Amino acid sequence: NEKLQTQLIKFYIERLFNKHKKEDTTQLSDSTQKKQYEELKEFIKVNTLYSKAEILSEVQNSWMTDIEIYLYSQLGKFNDALNKLIEIGKRTNNFTEVMAFCKSNLYNEPSMYNNLFSKLCNEYQLALQNQTKETKNADNEALIAFLKGEILGLLQQFIDNTLIDENDEHKKELEITRFQMLDPFRVIGEIPNEWKLSEEIIFNYFNLIMKEYSHMN
Repeated sequence: NEKLQTQLIKFYIERLFNKHKKEDTTQLSDSTQKKQYEELKEFIKVNTLYSKAEILSEVQNSWMTDIEIYLYSQLGKFNDALNKLIEIGKRTNNFTEVMAFCKSNLYNEPSMYNNLFSKLCNEYQLALQNQTKETKNADNEALIAFLKGEILGLLQQFIDNTLIDENDEHKKELEITRFQMLDPFRVIGEIPNEWKLSEEIIFNYFNLIMKEYSHMN
């Protein structure tokens, strides 16, 4: 029964929040709490007869980010999931989970990489705006460098044709080319102008695009 399972999950969530406050984003340190959280995640993934929207509202803006991202995906809210992962990635200087999410959900949302590229460029521009001559900030400078590295890294994966894992069993099911995964028109329009003459990866990217389109004509 959906109502019963929903209430049961809410009970477990509330129980964990009583032990580790909802707004406390530090990692669980208590082994019992870790075990209970893993059991909760497993229950949510194995069972389907509960209100995903209700459970999502319970865990949003909490330390239960794994469950939040999973439920976004189950509800088809890939953009929200990507936003959350980028938020976490910026905080930890690690986009490994962002890239893994894009690769694993590309079949459900073919515009995943295009959305990621746009979001990263937007985050980069926002960070630049926050870094004025009057208010130099070391953390913001580090964020700018990190985001630039991730944007260029995404383009390098495009050049290397590794946006999809070679051994991915679903590769043949995806009927789009890498030029659709990362639209050249979007890249050219959104990439910072100051990079276009200074970054070798950008030159290599443009060179690849030119070769591809010359073969098409």
